[in-house]
Amino acid sequence: MNTPLVPLAVVIGFTGWLTCSNVQAVQPQDLKDPRPGSEILDEPKLLPGDSFQTLQRLCSEVRSQTGSELMVVIVRSIDGADPQAFASALFDRWGIGGAAKRSGVLLFVSVEDQAVVGMLGSGIDTDERARIGDEILQNEIIGRFKAGEPVQAILQGAQAYASRVLGAKPSPKKPQPKSRAKAR
Repeated sequence: MNTPLVPLAVVIGFTGWLTCSNVQAVQPQDLKDPRPGSEILDEPKLLPGDSFQTLQRLCSEVRSQTGSELMVVIVRSIDGADPQAFASALFDRWGIGGAAKRSGVLLFVSVEDQAVVGMLGSGIDTDERARIGDEILQNEIIGRFKAGEPVQAILQGAQAYASRVLGAKPSPKKPQPKSRAKAR
C-alpha cells in the first residue's frame, strides 16, 4: 500500500534563471536511480564538480547521521507535466528513504519547466516539518533561482532540508584552495 507523500510546494514561473537547449522531456521511468553510488541525479549537468561533490558529501552525512535520505534530482524538462505528480512518482519508484520507512526528502528541479518541488516522505512528515519545508522553498530556494543563482539555490536548499527537516549536523564545507589563474 502506498502512503501519500507530502509535497511541500511547487513553484512554476520564475523567469530568467536558466535556459538549456535541445530539451528532451523525461518520464520518471526514464531516469536511472543513481544509488548506491550517489544521491544526486543531475541530468543537464547543472552542478559544477565541486558543487556536486559538496552536495554528495551532504547527502552521505544525512544518511549516516539520521538514517534518512536526502536526494536531489535535476532534469532538463518534464515537458509541462505536473511537477508534483512527477516528483511523487519518482519518489515512489525509487523508494526514497526506504520503501517501508519512507523517511526521505526529494528536492526535484525541472530546469526548462522552471519548477521546483520539495517532497517529504510520509515516514518523516509532521505539520512542523511541512511548515519548515515550505519556508525552505520560499526563503532559501526560490529567491536564489529568481536571482539567477540555480546552483546556490540547490546547495542552500539541500543544506536547509538536511539540517532543519532531517536533523543532520553536516560538517562545515572545507575551504577550497585559491585559484591559480594565470595573468593575461
